Amino acid sequence: MITVVIPSVFKKITQKPLVKIEGLSLQEVLQNLIIKYPELEPYIFIGDELSPFVSIYLNDKNIKYLLK
Repeated sequence: MITVVIPSVFKKITQKPLVKIEGLSLQEVLQNLIIKYPELEPYIFIGDELSPFVSIYLNDKNIKYLLK
């Protein structure tokens, strides 16, 4: 299980600040998050792309900078 931290603006959708989501890859986790909370989809994705306003952290490090 992966712990997803939910920004306060979206807690009205999840009803909690942290949610546990299953997935072996980032793609699976995001897909399962959307399955569980479909109302989040327009905030996480723009079309098929991750929204530029979404930040993803792995062990407290933004993955944008891990990939460079």
